[in-house]
Amino acid sequence: MATRMKTAAPTLLARAIAPAILAASALLGAGRPALAQAAPSDVSHVVVWGDGAMLRSGPGLDWYGVATLESGTILRAAGRVEGWYHVEYPEGVPAVVRTLKGELREDDSVVVLTSNDALGSYNMEKPFTEDCYKRIFAERQLPPGTRLEYLGPIENRRGELAGYKVMAPPGAKGYLLPDDVRPATIEEIRVFEGLPPESETIASPGKSIPPAATETVRTPGPETSRPAPTTDDTTDRAPAPVEVDESEVVVFEETIEAPDMGGESGDAPAVFMAESLEDLDAAYKRVMDQDLDT
Repeated sequence: MATRMKTAAPTLLARAIAPAILAASALLGAGRPALAQAAPSDVSHVVVWGDGAMLRSGPGLDWYGVATLESGTILRAAGRVEGWYHVEYPEGVPAVVRTLKGELREDDSVVVLTSNDALGSYNMEKPFTEDCYKRIFAERQLPPGTRLEYLGPIENRRGELAGYKVMAPPGAKGYLLPDDVRPATIEEIRVFEGLPPESETIASPGKSIPPAATETVRTPGPETSRPAPTTDDTTDRAPAPVEVDESEVVVFEETIEAPDMGGESGDAPAVFMAESLEDLDAAYKRVMDQDLDT
């Protein structure tokens, strides 16, 4: 019996712990996709540190290279993905259009898209169309009729035409290691974006805020609320008398007759004393019975 109890105890313990382990594993598994989401970037532009920095098609060393960048290259940073800077392509970086998505026209100088296409990022290590699978536009596709500068053919491993090498349009994005770049200064951003001189203030990539109009606002203070007292002793003197010629002074006299309060003519009392409310009411009626002029 004792042996049976010893065997059952670990079994019950394992059954109790197993659901907790599975729940924890599920939570950890659910959190992993969040690592692939772009986090807000702490900078708007970055500058390449040294020659040979590899612009890649994805956020990882296993993604193929798109182009090598020179030292001093300034790029707009759209955010961060898995620790890598998500940056816009510099000028001159190619992309790929498959033959099923576009046609070569106008004396072999322009590729025109025949259907919606997000374009493939050029694989500088293996320039075959089937190896240019990573899209340069993750959020959108270019519409039919889009015209792209033709740079050359793309062949498959059998030597057959499989696509067209074109100039990547604005807005294409790749990935750079943070160790290969540094944040750009305000002056570098201003030069890169073609902004006016330093009197302007950087607001966001490609935008600026003009200096506000100067306006002086005066706040009343002890020194401006009233004039400072003067030390001139003339303020204590009495004003000089003004001489008036009495022959030029005209005095207007006006006689105002008192209303008849019930007494004899011309003998209206200055104050009416009422001994009761009835007397006051009677006096009020006598006044109201008179004409308006009186």
